[in-house]
Amino acid sequence: MRTLPHFFTKLFAEPLMLHAPARAGFEAYLLGQMSTDASRPPVRMEGEEKAWRMKRVLEKRGRLAIVRIYGAIDKQLSTLEMECFGGCDLADVDRALAAAEADKSVDTVMLEFNSPGGSVTGVAETAARVANLRKTKEVHAFTETMCCSAATYIASQADHVVVTPSSTNGSIGVYMATLDESRALELAGITVNLMKAGKFKAMGASFKPLEDEERKMMQASVDRIHADFKAAVTSLRRVKPESMEGQWFDGREALACGLVDEITNMSADEYALAIAS
Repeated sequence: MRTLPHFFTKLFAEPLMLHAPARAGFEAYLLGQMSTDASRPPVRMEGEEKAWRMKRVLEKRGRLAIVRIYGAIDKQLSTLEMECFGGCDLADVDRALAAAEADKSVDTVMLEFNSPGGSVTGVAETAARVANLRKTKEVHAFTETMCCSAATYIASQADHVVVTPSSTNGSIGVYMATLDESRALELAGITVNLMKAGKFKAMGASFKPLEDEERKMMQASVDRIHADFKAAVTSLRRVKPESMEGQWFDGREALACGLVDEITNMSADEYALAIAS
């Protein structure tokens, strides 16, 4: 049995900036993997690993650098997590942004998104890198599929945000889900004997109900992150306040509420060609 503690912690013990419908799929995957022995991904040498990771996210076309943000967003993902879960490691994205910034032959950067969002970890820092990149390069954010939640946070810092009419955008919100298995344990005749030091040390543990004071602390954390998220989104665009409550939009709706700057029928390759010429 595989425990995959990193995934479990993200889904059931930490705040998320994740398109809500996507969570069900990740949860089903997690529970399925915990009960099976999936084959391991291929082993790569350290140099090969770095090259493989960079190739996944960075492509150069003349004076244009394309940084791809595909899949569930997190930071410091292992190869197993990336290959089995389809994740996007923001550490790799940060390296790609740094490479594009340092390359004097690059004058335009395109962030291409196909992501439902994901973990809170690292998102604000990557968004800040994009904002800093704007000082020296022209930065475009583009999606023809999905750019939601944490992905929207990052995309919001680009000079120009372009989406297709049928794409899914927004989901500007934060949430946190904890498991309460205390009733199931009781029915199974299992008693958990807890010894702890620190009033909140077992906060969020699945073997006990969440206490009111614990809930208030967690809610305060979620509210702070949501406030930072909204501040980032509105730093460059006049987004209607009522459009930042976790709902998502197609391209035309996103344009109408001020979330994006333009809608297009172009594919990612066509848009890249247009801004590179």
